[in-house]
Amino acid sequence: MAIQPRPERPNETWWMEHGGEEWRKELERRRAKQRRYAQQETFLRSFFEGLQPARVLDYGCGFGRHERYLRSLEGLEVHGCDISTKMLREAESYLGDPRFAAERLRLLDGGPLPYPDKYFDIAFTSEVLIHVDPKDFPAVLSELQRVTHSFILHVENVRVEGESVDCNEHGGCWLHDFRAAWKALGVDTVRVLSSAVEQQDVYLVPLTEGSSMAAAIDANAAVASLPLGAERAALAKARHELEAVASERNGLKAQLQETAERTEGLRAAVDDFQSSATFKLVSRARSLPLFPKVQAAARRVSKLIGRVSAPSAAEAAKVSPAYPPELSFGGFATQSSAPSPEALVAQRPRAICICHPDWRGIRAATYGQGEAVLEVPGVWSQGPMDRLVEFLGRTGARNVVVNGVPPGMLDFAKEMARRWSGTRVSFVFHGSTAQHVTAPEEAALLDQLAELACRGVVAKVGFVKAGLAEYFRRVGVPAVMVMNKVSAEVTRRAPAIGADGRTHIGVFVPDLWHKNINTQLVAAASVPGAVVHCLKLPPTPYLRRSSARFVEHGMLPHHEFLALLGSMQANLYVSLTECFPMTVLESIAAGVPCVTSHSSALFDDDPSLFRELVVTAHDNPEAILERTLDVLARRDEIVPRAQQHLLKLNELARQRWEEFLA
Repeated sequence: MAIQPRPERPNETWWMEHGGEEWRKELERRRAKQRRYAQQETFLRSFFEGLQPARVLDYGCGFGRHERYLRSLEGLEVHGCDISTKMLREAESYLGDPRFAAERLRLLDGGPLPYPDKYFDIAFTSEVLIHVDPKDFPAVLSELQRVTHSFILHVENVRVEGESVDCNEHGGCWLHDFRAAWKALGVDTVRVLSSAVEQQDVYLVPLTEGSSMAAAIDANAAVASLPLGAERAALAKARHELEAVASERNGLKAQLQETAERTEGLRAAVDDFQSSATFKLVSRARSLPLFPKVQAAARRVSKLIGRVSAPSAAEAAKVSPAYPPELSFGGFATQSSAPSPEALVAQRPRAICICHPDWRGIRAATYGQGEAVLEVPGVWSQGPMDRLVEFLGRTGARNVVVNGVPPGMLDFAKEMARRWSGTRVSFVFHGSTAQHVTAPEEAALLDQLAELACRGVVAKVGFVKAGLAEYFRRVGVPAVMVMNKVSAEVTRRAPAIGADGRTHIGVFVPDLWHKNINTQLVAAASVPGAVVHCLKLPPTPYLRRSSARFVEHGMLPHHEFLALLGSMQANLYVSLTECFPMTVLESIAAGVPCVTSHSSALFDDDPSLFRELVVTAHDNPEAILERTLDVLARRDEIVPRAQQHLLKLNELARQRWEEFLA
């Protein structure tokens, strides 16, 4: 039975009579002339990518325009509802899926929405509420609030204060004050995105504080707030970040499954042991009068062994939590070379260098570039972006140099070019081409960076790998080769064996395939009596057998890491592929020899140091062990010559840095 329109609702009458195929053809004609219809679809698809799994309501779905592409997103359960029977019949034909139409599309009868409370994760409207009479508008929002758990999204009219009539088409159209209407319903945190769709605003209405979707919503909303045309690149970045989180989650699931399997195996082993003759013999021994004395003697022996093999209290105290992510420095950085934003402004630096706080090698290289450093983990939203750009303008720095490509920093370069044309933004790329096989997203970022340099948004791109610099220069990119300079002071000392009488060896590489961490840890643990220090012990089962000899330190601030590096007797940095390993040079500056691989060119022009510090069979734990033992025996002789070589490298790096900034 057809639903009758409510009295004095001519707009409802219009849609019931003219909806369906007639409106679909009209919209196709409009879509060819008005870009906002295509932009609505681009925005909504971009917004919902990466939010799966989620249950979504399209309020006023019409003939299924948005359902047609949104339901192709895996894990997105899309529902629609509309007041027009003609619209829903046309949707069945337009979607070519009678079952979907029967299960997911519903007819509205003017009463409450036909869904339970908090049934949907997200509800959205797209150019629908302009057709809702102001007298019905609060009730519509209230019902959407009732059936939605996390967020509501409106792609509707531009911001107005109060209600106003827009036109008399379709039985009447109105402009609504969305912020005021939601505030009346108790939601005072409505965000407005004004650059996603022409002639319209997008309203993002959070309903649940601390929703599990909040991070993904913010990332996708940041995409929408970019200038039109930048959505694809920014969405790819956001999608990559979400995929990394999903990958980490899957890894944790695998570890949990492995732990469950080990637990089951241990349980079976305990059952077997308890039924064994040994267990029965021990049980009988416990009942003998002499057993307490034997047990006390065993404890004394165990305690004595523990003093010999366990890490000292000082070593255990060095274990630290993960590097804090808070933007405590001015709301845009985690920390800086200066004690406060005001102190950095007062320096009036010629160049400000930016790095990610958790990319330790790049961070070390950044501190070697100049006196002003900001550690910025990325810019995912407009707030930190605005604060960072405004602050850099206040410093008056002529050059801003970004090391690596932290999330959002390509968009940062565009914003700087728009607001501070007198400041040159350059990038230094520290990556290795070998990584682009397993990390194609890094290669894609490099390609986008090259495009911005060709357009003049980025002044210059520096490459630590000379071959990359030459290639990009030949294809028209303003590219130069730079070298990393070590900021650590050369101490000219080699630490003696530790006060505990044991040898301390550092393996300070991240757990990445090309950093070769497992091979180096095996080699270090093979040094007789050595204590092995690392950032984080990888979840490699056989390494846990020597867990008493490993000390984990986590990601440390730069000055603390340098102190730790200098407290070792030897360090290892024998990676499979490399660019310019700062840890090797920082170790030498601290007076500690560092064994490395020939994948970098640090000692190519010094045959003696090459023989003494470089392992050519760097995927061979035995070869790394032999070189380490030799270095430990001759460190007092090797370190002074290595430090002289370091000073020459630093001078060459300084010259190239000046050329880069010129």
